[in-house]
Amino acid sequence: MMTYSWSAASEAARSHFDLSGRAAELAEKSPQPAVLLAHGEQDEMLPVAEIRALGDRLRGAYETHQAAERVTVNTFPHLAHHLDPTAETKPAVEKDLQLFREAVSAWYRLYLLQ
Repeated sequence: MMTYSWSAASEAARSHFDLSGRAAELAEKSPQPAVLLAHGEQDEMLPVAEIRALGDRLRGAYETHQAAERVTVNTFPHLAHHLDPTAETKPAVEKDLQLFREAVSAWYRLYLLQ
């Protein structure tokens, strides 16, 4: 197993992107940043349970400010970690890719085109 040596810059980046650890801080912002977690259930690098738990933690923190709807979690049963456009030859994967595109587009229109 390879071990990663954390530099000061990589530690700072890790802390900045630690959404779970920063859930309460993010919930305090006004408005709270909209968060979209889109995850393939076939992801071999990060279990889907961790994404669902992250979504639950963020929603819980946002709920204290009546903003839980700003956290969206979408999982896709047939997608892996990497979105592989060549996998569209499999009907289930093709359907999930389309659903993924639709989910991202809808979230983008709702939160970023305001």
